[in-house]
Amino acid sequence: MKNTAIITAKEFRSYLTSPMAYIVIAIFLALSGFLFAGSPATYVETSLRGFLENGSLLLLLLIAVLTMRLLAEERKMGTIELLLTAPVRDSEIVVGKFLGSLGWCR
Repeated sequence: MKNTAIITAKEFRSYLTSPMAYIVIAIFLALSGFLFAGSPATYVETSLRGFLENGSLLLLLLIAVLTMRLLAEERKMGTIELLLTAPVRDSEIVVGKFLGSLGWCR
């Protein structure tokens, strides 16, 4: 559990220090605002149904953008060998990277 928390904190810090996270957040907010304002269901009734139909697809696309970066960044920096040869189980690496990209940090 300690290894997972260390990997989670590292991933979360790397998101906050890179401009990629802020660009993805800005794109998500702009597109979700556009989808919310452009949804005809918003004007007919007080409901988020129209936004959530389109917003879920947008969220799936942006999640793919964020998660593809996890191991690709490790390979680019050359630290994948260090991570895989460390005394850490593969499941701890996967869960730590997932929680870090989710933003789950103590």
